[in-house]
Amino acid sequence: MRLLFKLIAIVSLTILHTSLAQAQAEAINSADEVAARVNGKAIMLSVYQTTLQANGGKSWVLDYLIGQELLVQRSKYVLEVAPERAAYWMQVMGPGCIIRSDSSYQSIDKSSLSWAVIGVEVGDVLLSQLTEQQKREYYEKHPDLTTKPFSDPEVQQIVTDKLAEEVFPTEFVDQKIVAYMEKLRSQAVIEINPKYRLEENKIK
Repeated sequence: MRLLFKLIAIVSLTILHTSLAQAQAEAINSADEVAARVNGKAIMLSVYQTTLQANGGKSWVLDYLIGQELLVQRSKYVLEVAPERAAYWMQVMGPGCIIRSDSSYQSIDKSSLSWAVIGVEVGDVLLSQLTEQQKREYYEKHPDLTTKPFSDPEVQQIVTDKLAEEVFPTEFVDQKIVAYMEKLRSQAVIEINPKYRLEENKIK
């Protein structure tokens, strides 16, 4: 499995049966309330309940929503400083992940923004640790990989991805992502409505 798919698997936790974008788009009625706040940004009860119901009442749902909001907020910075790499990580997820030339993020769905942040700030950091010598040696040891020269950009990406599989064990990647998310949490102001706190919540 390529490194980027390892990253995606860990961040997503599980496939959401109802998209968070749809949940966020639901009309908020007068009885709605705030389930949590992330740096002042509200996660409404209606969104939490819809996502909770769509995922069988899993206890991690509120933590997931909080984590995703942290990534979405971080994405504004990532899209400004690394738009091309952010576009790469989003495009890997499918043709629907489009980045606008003005680095605006309002029109990009939250999942795509999350992939962009994790890809740039975790994935690219790991990939940057691979040396040119390691890549060339891998290329030379695998002549069946491609007929194109090592200098070809496409070959460089293929070699990097394949080499990353061998160099970075899944457990190591897991730890890096967990550490990154913990760092984001430690730098944020997160408030959970006491009514919706669970023992499993990372933030009390």
